[in-house]
Amino acid sequence: MGFRFDRLITNAPSARDLDNITDRLDEKSEKMHALWLSEKDFKNIYNFLIRFMSRYNIISCKVLFTLVPTQGKPAVNMSDCVQIFGDIVTKHLRKSDLMMQTKPNQLFVLLPDLREENVTKVVDRINTSFDNNPALENVDLLYTFEMIYPETNDENSEGGKRTENKRE
Repeated sequence: MGFRFDRLITNAPSARDLDNITDRLDEKSEKMHALWLSEKDFKNIYNFLIRFMSRYNIISCKVLFTLVPTQGKPAVNMSDCVQIFGDIVTKHLRKSDLMMQTKPNQLFVLLPDLREENVTKVVDRINTSFDNNPALENVDLLYTFEMIYPETNDENSEGGKRTENKRE
């Protein structure tokens, strides 16, 4: 999966156990896009990543996507729309990105190691696919993002910076 593991100290029983544990934990999927997780799984990974990003000074981004029925258009099955949109989002994100559904019409995304100048590129790719999907023509997409800056003792640190946008 892109890593090479070297053993410095080994004895046969421990080495076999380590191999078995590693095999059980290894991702079996060939998918090369974001993970769509349950809230419980997301929370644990999110908390770890926030600690990791803070420790290693990694700037990241949180995005909340909200789907709403378009005014004056026929009603839609929001559950189907969120599933279709979620598939779009996961395919446009990196393997290191995480996503969870927070409400019947919302998806929360964590984009580790992403600078603010690249957020619009990611969102634009998602918007383009959203716009080109006929199954979503009666739905509007709104999004809000907030940058996550590592905690510093610097008085001039920006902290989280929130931007709200609506795509119609």
